[in-house]
Amino acid sequence: GCGTKFVAPPEGEEAGEAEEGRGDAERSIVRDLHAEPLARRAFKRFLHLEIVACLSGGAGGSSAFGVLELVGGTEDKQLRLRPGITFHFYSSSVPCGNASIKRWAKGGQGPEARLAEGLAPDQYPQPGHSKILFHARAEGQICFLEKCAARATPAGEVGADWPAGTRPFDGQFLRSCAGGVGRRALLTCSDKLAIWNVLGLQGRALLEVLPPIFVETCTIGRKFSAAHCARALCCRLQDFIPGRVADLQDPFRIHHVAVLGCSEKLDSGVYDGEGVGADFSDASCLAWALGDEAAEVLDGRTGLTMQGGTSLIAGPTFRALCSSWRMHLGLGGQRATAAENHVPLAEAHVQAKRLLEAHIVKQCVLCKGTCSGDANGGAAPKRGETSCRVSAPSPETVVPPPSDELVAAIGRLVRC
Repeated sequence: GCGTKFVAPPEGEEAGEAEEGRGDAERSIVRDLHAEPLARRAFKRFLHLEIVACLSGGAGGSSAFGVLELVGGTEDKQLRLRPGITFHFYSSSVPCGNASIKRWAKGGQGPEARLAEGLAPDQYPQPGHSKILFHARAEGQICFLEKCAARATPAGEVGADWPAGTRPFDGQFLRSCAGGVGRRALLTCSDKLAIWNVLGLQGRALLEVLPPIFVETCTIGRKFSAAHCARALCCRLQDFIPGRVADLQDPFRIHHVAVLGCSEKLDSGVYDGEGVGADFSDASCLAWALGDEAAEVLDGRTGLTMQGGTSLIAGPTFRALCSSWRMHLGLGGQRATAAENHVPLAEAHVQAKRLLEAHIVKQCVLCKGTCSGDANGGAAPKRGETSCRVSAPSPETVVPPPSDELVAAIGRLVRC
């Protein structure tokens, strides 16, 4: 994926003044055209095509590129990754959002760089992340952000130094819009990567036939800092694990990824910020899936192709691909709804997504005032309210008071 755009709501829509009849159009556009979501959508397209190829009689029951294989036979209606297949994420620059906030930790290459020494070219280090004490929650240390028009936060407000084009997420994952179609909040790429490290890259539909797929490493080009990337992409959800979150089931839990920097950059250009050293005026965005003859060019202003058509990575196209492999498996052409789907993994995914959203609202939403809420979530803050959720550190991360001996030692040092 290659892109820097997103399709913002029309003026007045978030205030409930959207024009009628736009429901079908909403379902057909790709709203987030940043590189990371485009890459993930292209990867989902690749998986759909691989499933179709595998079920169409690939050699030895494997897919076109040998990534998937049938478990048993077609009658078992299940596939899996072939042994030894792993997936790795690369971004030419640090993902927008929390990972780009260089505060609350020291920069550097991190433990994975040392663990990578001496490894063969086809090997990679395991994550070396220690549990983090989040001491600056009220400052937004682990908060989620959403994409917005690039404008400054009014002086004096919490978050006045957020990265350009972002603002604190208010906890409303689903917003109403035209035609009764719910519109998901446009979270930043750091937040989306963190969510994918819990729920997998594949989405719910593919869980009917395929286990969840997680990336093993995340490699960053420009502006890489291991501590900040680890915090943003996985560690701020370090407590989202079975045993810490009621009713959460494996394999849906936070999967820590090895965060790595590049010795070779994608290009030699330098971006100094504030629009210097980069040109964001071109609306063209690219998406390519292995197996496609060429990259598809999308219009970042509309979320459609440059010719005004529906993209190969848009919802309607995914639904058509899903219908294709469902027909091969005798499951019927239409994808089952969450209520109808009795596949254990799909049910667990729905439950995990609900729990994750509640966890994010409780732990990772910044507020202007005091907050409350139970550990498993509650009502999200309403638009316009002056208070939302910022929870106190969990019992494991509360810093104990200093001992009498430590206080006395500090007193002696002060007197000296």
